[in-house]
Order: sequence, then C-alpha cells, then structure tokens
Amino acid sequence: MICCAPLFIRLGGLEQRNDEAIYSYSVDRILETGDWLTPRSIPDDQAFLEKPPLKFWMVAGLMKLGVIPHDDWGMRFPDAVLYACALIYVYFFGVRLTSPLAGVFAAFCLLTFQPILFEHGVRGNNMEGTLLLAYCGGVYHAGRWALDRTASRRHLWAFGAFFFLAFMTKFVAAFFLPIVALSAMAVTADGRERLRSSWRRAIAPALVTVAAIAPWFIYQTIRDGRWFWHVLLMQHVVTRFTSSLALSHLHPWHYYFTALWQQTGTNDDRWLFVIGVVALGVLATRSADRDRRSLARLALIWWIVPECLISIGTSKLFYYSYPFLPPLAIGAGVAGAAVSMTITRTLGEALGKTPLAGFRDGRVAAWQTSRLGEALTFVGALALVLALSTALLGSVSWQIDGVRFFKNSSVIRPALVGIGAWYFAGLAADVIRISALTLVSLCLPLGGYAIMLDRLDEVDQPLRVARDCALSVQAAKELGPRGVYKMSGDTDHPYFYYLSKLGPYRWPDKVGPAELAKRVDTEPSLVVMSVEDYAYLGGLMPVPPPVANVDSGVMPEVSSAARSAVLPHGLPPAVSMSDNVVVLFPADYATCARHVAHAGPRTKRYYAVQPK
Repeated sequence: MICCAPLFIRLGGLEQRNDEAIYSYSVDRILETGDWLTPRSIPDDQAFLEKPPLKFWMVAGLMKLGVIPHDDWGMRFPDAVLYACALIYVYFFGVRLTSPLAGVFAAFCLLTFQPILFEHGVRGNNMEGTLLLAYCGGVYHAGRWALDRTASRRHLWAFGAFFFLAFMTKFVAAFFLPIVALSAMAVTADGRERLRSSWRRAIAPALVTVAAIAPWFIYQTIRDGRWFWHVLLMQHVVTRFTSSLALSHLHPWHYYFTALWQQTGTNDDRWLFVIGVVALGVLATRSADRDRRSLARLALIWWIVPECLISIGTSKLFYYSYPFLPPLAIGAGVAGAAVSMTITRTLGEALGKTPLAGFRDGRVAAWQTSRLGEALTFVGALALVLALSTALLGSVSWQIDGVRFFKNSSVIRPALVGIGAWYFAGLAADVIRISALTLVSLCLPLGGYAIMLDRLDEVDQPLRVARDCALSVQAAKELGPRGVYKMSGDTDHPYFYYLSKLGPYRWPDKVGPAELAKRVDTEPSLVVMSVEDYAYLGGLMPVPPPVANVDSGVMPEVSSAARSAVLPHGLPPAVSMSDNVVVLFPADYATCARHVAHAGPRTKRYYAVQPK
C-alpha cells in the first residue's frame, strides 16, 4: 500500500509530454484504423518503425475491451500497474537476500527515486515501466533458476516471457537481460556447473520466445523491406550508440555515473545507494550462505555491467539507465534490514538488564488480562499509526470548519508513546522490533516520499483544456473542424497530439500576412506562434519577453506601420503556454483563453496575455 498505491494517484493530472504524446498518438491510430501491426507516428502519420509495438498493443487492447478509458488516465494506467509489479519483484529480491524487511526498504527506496516517476518515467505513457518490470522479473527468475538446484523449469519460462516483453517493447534494450544472467552464472563455480549440466532445459523456452518475437519482424520486413531495418536498427540503434540523432544527447563516458550522483543528491538519498553498493559487496564476498552470496553478485552485475556497456556509446539519456537502478535500492534495503536486526538484538539484551524490565514483568501478567492492557494496546497502535503517518506526510492535522483541533509534526513523540504503551501491555518483543524499525526508518528518504506525494497532486493541462474547450465551441457554433495554424514557435509533440483533434494541423514553411489575417478574422482558428512574433505584432506580454528577432525572416512582410492593415481587428486573446509559445484564441474561441489560463499547477498559472 505504501509503495504501490501512490502510483495511481491523479494519473491524469498532467497532460502528456514529449515522447508519450507520440506513443499515445500511435494507440489512437490503432483504435481508429484497426491496423494493429503498423502503428503510426507524429506528425506525418507515417509508419512508426522505431520500436516494436507490444506496448501499443497492451494499451490499445485494454481500451478496446473497455477495461480502461480512452483518455490520458487510461494511457498511463498500464505503466503504473507494470511498475507496481516491478516493485513487488524488488521486494521478493530483498526477501531472498535477507528478509521481508529488506524487501520493503528496497521498494521504498526505489519508489522515492523521483526521476523514475516523473522524468520520462512510469507516470507517463512511456516504455520505462514495461522495461523495469522485464528486468526486475527476468533477473529474479534467472537467479532463482541458476542458484537453486531444486528450482523448476517455470523460472526459465518466466525469464523467456520477460525477455519477450522487453524485446517487443524496446528492441535491443532487452539484450542486457541475458547478458546479466549469463555473467552472474559465469562468476561462480556453481553457476558454471549449473549452466553446463542444465542448459538443454532452456532450449524449449528460448525457441518459443523466438517464435513469438519473429512474426512481427517478418511482417514488417515484407511490408517495408530494407527501410524497416534502416530505421529500426541503423537510425535508432547504431546511430544512437555511435553518434546521435540529436546533439543534446551527446555526453561524456561518465555521464550515467555523474548524473546518478547528482540525481540521488536531490532528496539526500545518495548515501543510501552508496551504502547499498557496499552492503551488496559485503554479501557477495563475506556471506556464509552460498545462495545469498551468489544472489548479491547477481545484483551487482545487474547494475555495473549494463551501466558500463551503455557508457561506451556517445548518445546518452538518463532514462536509458532506469532498468539497471533497482539493485542499488535492493542493496539499500539489505543494509537497512541488517541495521534493524542489529538494533533489535542490542535493544533486547539491554532492556532485559534494566530495572524497568523487572517492574514490567511484575505487572504485565495482571495488565494483559485486564481492560488496562487492552487500552494500552489500542493507544499504542494509534500512536504508532500517527508516527508513521507523520513520517510519510510531514504533518498530520484534524480540523472542522476551519477550526484546528489537533496537529502533530513530530515522529519521535508519538513513537515513544506507542512503544511505551505496548511495552507495558505485554508486547515487549514487538516493542523491540518496532523501536528498531522506527530508528532505521528515520534514515530512509521520508522527505522524498512527502515531496513525491506533493508532486502527485499537481495539475497542469493547458493544451488538454484548450482542445476540449475549442471542441465544445465548434460543436455549439457548428463551426466544423477549423484546425490549428502553427505560425512559429518551438513546439513539441504534445501540441500536435492535442490540437490536431480540432482539425488539420498546418505548419507552412513561410507565413504570409494575408494567411494570418484569415486565421484570425475571416476563418478563425487557433494560432500558435512564438513569443517574439507575438510581441512583434503588437502583443502585450505580462513580463518582458525575450529579445524579438525581427530580422529572423519569420514575417518579413509585416512592418510596424502595416500591422493594423494585416490584423484589422487587432490581436485576439492569447495565452502564454510556455517560455516561448503563445496560442491565440480568435472570435468564438476567445472564451477558451480564460479557461486555459487557469489550467496550470496551483503554484503557477498560465498568463492570459492581452493585445495592446
């Protein structure tokens, strides 16, 4: 509940951004055209050949069956489910290494690493939730089969299924999965012996996995020939790995390690991951249990080998490393569980030697069977729940009609009350464990959890509100699909994804004044332009705009004296959607500007700019 439930909070609060708009467009086109084998891409509606379509099939299939709604929330729901399953596998991994407590700590640490949630992550319709589940599940089942001689063949079938999931979602990104599994087996004598003696059992699962993967690739090869492989392999694998499709993706070899160092410092959880690596290293070399030692080596290889291999290429994006970060959280969970067990043992020995123990033992027998014992147990439970809630939320308050009756911002105070009440209620062993758990939990990234919950409550959907409002205007006024006219501005995929629902999305190479006047006055439609062009045409910005590049050639025909002739009725209401883009709402669409201006997060409103 603590780790998985937050993934589903306000999934539709933010409108789609960057790549997820491309993927959602592909899902929309599958449902519109019925062509499930060749999804389409933004903005030219050409075949999307960059990646296999399994993720699109999953989302579109659930929508087709009516399981999830056809909206932004529905687009993202499968990712939340997949990542929740990945967290459960992280928990299982921690259980196998140490204890259930290690699994809970590991899942918590991974959840509070916020880039995975919010930066091209699992809170959007991206590929990362699918890939994280494939690696967490695949590595877990590979370890179970390789390190446990009594493990059945179902772990091999599960590994094949997770490889299929990863390969049909993100193509060659799945190849690190067998590399990790084989490397983990190769570093131990038992693993090498297991591989030599039992490799034949893997033949059937491997053949079935290949047979499941092959049909789509054969179909696309017949359909598009060499162009399919040029796009899929040369452009989006070789070019990305050896140079880059975008200059902003070029980074030095150490980028993934330095970026991880910077990202983990955001919520003060850097030291947890460092301790996690140390804990895995200690287990991998010093543990007396052979299986735990081998499993710790598997976790270390899961992180370091793929991270080094993807560092060889020149094109790097931090979210490429997401599938290889769970072992760091698992190591942190192992360290936390070890500290908790040490504290439990120490507290048990210390409390047994104090005079307080004799005082309690002399009365607990009578208290346990009395109303007082029940009351102490109930009060202790309430106090501990309050301590946990305060740790996760930052503060807990109770108020009615604006009158505050109770507020608590301390974790220690209710924890001590709860521990004391249970101790004298005859629950000494539970008190010791809860005391250790409380002390260790204070070292977890609780602040990061509170920040995460706060970010989950954000609402930011100006393009979605603009689309819905404009569609309602078109329906009420019977205007028909007027479309959108993009004059200028550095817009990305979400502008096309949302606003193309209004009709044709036009972006001519050169904008003439007559065409602009037509879109504003004669045949009104939404107009997208840069802040510079808006200011150049006479728009009044609420803050100083960037320096207008009048000589950019965007609208060379428009002079200062001719602006009134170009737009005889002046500029319509507009909204500053970002630092460099303004959307104009002419004629009947003018009422939408006010709605869009209030569609941003509570800490920021979009500017409703007015013309001079």
